Amino acid sequence: MSADRLRDELQELAFAGSSWPDLLRHIHHATGRPVRLVAVDGALLAQHGVAGEASGDHEGRSFDRIRPRVLDAAAIAAVDVAAGAIDVPASDGAMRGLAVRAGERRVGVLLVGDAEGQGGVGADDVLAAAVTALAIVAVRRDAEAGAVAESAAWFVDELRFGWRRTDDDLLTMGRRFGVNLAQPHAAVVATYEGADERMWRTAVSWLDTPVRVDGGRAWTIAGGDVGHRVAVMQARLQEFVSSGEVRVAAGPVGVGAESLRSGFRLAGIVLGLGIRRRGPAASTYADAGTAGLLSQVPPEALRVFVAQHLGALEGRRDLLDTLDAWYATGGSRSRVAESVHLHRNSVGHRMHRIRDLLGVDPNDPVVAERLRTALAAADVLAVLDDAES
Repeated sequence: MSADRLRDELQELAFAGSSWPDLLRHIHHATGRPVRLVAVDGALLAQHGVAGEASGDHEGRSFDRIRPRVLDAAAIAAVDVAAGAIDVPASDGAMRGLAVRAGERRVGVLLVGDAEGQGGVGADDVLAAAVTALAIVAVRRDAEAGAVAESAAWFVDELRFGWRRTDDDLLTMGRRFGVNLAQPHAAVVATYEGADERMWRTAVSWLDTPVRVDGGRAWTIAGGDVGHRVAVMQARLQEFVSSGEVRVAAGPVGVGAESLRSGFRLAGIVLGLGIRRRGPAASTYADAGTAGLLSQVPPEALRVFVAQHLGALEGRRDLLDTLDAWYATGGSRSRVAESVHLHRNSVGHRMHRIRDLLGVDPNDPVVAERLRTALAAADVLAVLDDAES
């Protein structure tokens, strides 16, 4: 078979609605060469004819299930910047690789076995013949996914704001996206701080729950073991982006649209608390402890409480940070010094100054409980103020 005939057949299949696994199967049967399609994060999308490994569609797996990674970031980058096909190291022998693009959209990398195949079509010719058909499938998939994503985004907006639809309507809508709102769910907020926003949007599109994306922020929901779901979601999204940080936070678990409506607000607060306290990149309302509980108290009441117990330290960020670190470390001077970048002896001086200004002993158990609560309330207020600004 000539390269031109292979190209024409593949494009005909692509326009007729064939999938990536269909095209790879056709390539293998026509040339005898093992072939793989790899996503831009190095994970396997589909393959055929690879010895010792199952062929088929790996992209169809659940978001929770980690897809096999067959290329590292350096190999992906090398193929991406190359002017044509290049050698790519693979565990089962040498392969030739070529970037697959649909306009500005990076689809991934096509790998073809470099060993002699059948039909007299060289590896580079196979790659050149196949990439356009693979890009056609990508364009079609993006269009289909875009239509679904827009509908899903409106569904998430309805859960967040409750504009028009009743809870029964939302229950019916949820079933269309594989979501049963009669079962416990938590609202989830994810953020990305980095320069690769295009890759971030691609990463979010892999979520298997309805999602709304706006810049570097995304909103969705999670059921089942929410802590596990949030951790997996953060890890998978972080894998996609080449730089920057992904954070994911979940609100309290509840049943029904009303629970999720308030849950999105609380998830945003949990996210802000994690950023403010430099906590884990994946967190839940349950992880927030006292601060999570205080996030449901009216802000006016929190301000009164903070002023009553920490008012004497207002404007003294250095003393507030030292007091917070003192409680967080169980009163370890060396660990406080490390946390707030002080000499160990200076920690004692600051704690004496705090005691003098507050007029109470921070180490008294009753006083400590009140001050720790006030510090948590101050964190919640800071997050709320940041959100409003």
